[in-house]
Amino acid sequence: MLRQCKDDEEWDTEIQTLLHAYNTAQNATTGVSPHMVMHGQDARSPLRNIISPREATIQPREHVEKLKKKTGKLYDECAKRIEKRAIAQQVKHDEKNLINNPEINIGDRIRIRRAQRNKIGAQFEGPYEVKEVQDPNIIVKLSGGPRTRGNQERTRIAHKNRCKLHIEGINPTEENNRLQ
Repeated sequence: MLRQCKDDEEWDTEIQTLLHAYNTAQNATTGVSPHMVMHGQDARSPLRNIISPREATIQPREHVEKLKKKTGKLYDECAKRIEKRAIAQQVKHDEKNLINNPEINIGDRIRIRRAQRNKIGAQFEGPYEVKEVQDPNIIVKLSGGPRTRGNQERTRIAHKNRCKLHIEGINPTEENNRLQ
């Protein structure tokens, strides 16, 4: 909102006007103004302050009780709107950002995306044989090289978003080019 100030040096003289504009504007998520959420009533504009206020017909205790009821309802309504908006945003995000969810089974041969990517080098390494599937993680057997001290095969764990099935007969360079 500070961008609305005409003079960068004089922003502090405009801050009250900008703050009032922010507090009286309707919030897109809650559907009400921040002032309404905090105080249970609309903020008075400078123009309304010039006009003399009407006579108070409500006793202070009644006003406090009325305000408590109104703000309680308002908080509940805002919470529902925020939850509804969050769900809508989650759905929109999930539709836009589909997760790579390949069907990988024990015995399949997969390739794993390298952590360091560069434009020229291979993006995937492998192929590796799948030993175990613990969704969403895949445990693969590392071939060649020494075994562990317990004479067991060396394994590696990779998240399935970083894996793709290895297609026999396709050169890894051709496979990388085909996927881009």
